[in-house]
Amino acid sequence: MTVEFNLKGVSSILTEVEGQASHYEVRYPNRLAGRGSHSVQVIDAATGKAVVQRIGAHRNHRASGKLRMSELGDFQFPIRGTRPGDAIMAAIDETGACRVSYRFSNPELNWGNMDKGGKLNGIEVAVAPEAATNMNSALLLVAMSIEWLRSYFVSPVSSG
Repeated sequence: MTVEFNLKGVSSILTEVEGQASHYEVRYPNRLAGRGSHSVQVIDAATGKAVVQRIGAHRNHRASGKLRMSELGDFQFPIRGTRPGDAIMAAIDETGACRVSYRFSNPELNWGNMDKGGKLNGIEVAVAPEAATNMNSALLLVAMSIEWLRSYFVSPVSSG
C-alpha cells in the first residue's frame, strides 16, 4: 500500500492486493464550505463512489475521530493508556468487535522522545482475521486512522 501525505493530510491512497491495484482520491468537503478540515472522504477513482468518510479527529487526549466505510460500516477508535509508550488504539466496529489494534513499537516512548515531525513510522498494527478477508478495506481502515494514535497525544499550543 502506498499512502501519499501532503501538508494538509492524506492526498491519495494506492493499494495493491493480489495483483489488483485500486486508486482512491481523497477529498476534504468541509474546506470548500469554510468549515474545519477534519472531515475527509475517500472516493474510488474508477467508480466515483465514496468508500470511506473520516469524521472528527483525535487530539488533546480526546478520541473523537470516527470512520464510516461503505463495505464495513462505522468504526470508533478508543485509546487506552496514559502516555505514548503504553497506549493502544483499537478500531471497534458497530458490533463492538475489535478489527484492528495499533500501538507504538517502542514501549519506552514518552513526550521527550516521541516523533514530533508527524511521521508514522514506529506504529505496529495487528489486523483481526475477520477484517483481513477484505484486504483493500482493511488497508483503507488503517491508512485513514493510523495518524490518530500520534495525534491523540498532541495538545494545542497556547499563544500566551
